Amino acid sequence: MQLSYTQTEALKRSGFNQNFKFNKDKEENNKNKEDRKKRSRKITLFNPSFSDSVSTNVAKIFPSMIDRHFPKTNKLHKIFNRNTVKISYNCMPDVNQTLWNHNKKLLQQHRNEKAPTETHATADEKKTAS
Repeated sequence: MQLSYTQTEALKRSGFNQNFKFNKDKEENNKNKEDRKKRSRKITLFNPSFSDSVSTNVAKIFPSMIDRHFPKTNKLHKIFNRNTVKISYNCMPDVNQTLWNHNKKLLQQHRNEKAPTETHATADEKKTAS
């Protein structure tokens, strides 16, 4: 592919006397594209816990907060902007509920282990008593 006539004339008038040519092998170009490593996007996910008691639409307000607190003049704008921060609600139960359920399960197992030994002991006592 060569430069057009008007481009070469403009370059000559500007003081460039070289003849410019631009050639690319299509096969070589395709090989380079295949060999290149794709760059992975650096995305930060924000997962607020979902709660019915919260009336504010956090997902709607969050991008405007990012724009307000990280303007283009801010050092951290490269990391925190609308393109690098994504929001999705976390639909998991809260940590307090998870711990409460886990402890309840452990206590239930502990009670079940104790109960059979007590009943066996009372049955043995009854046999020895009679």
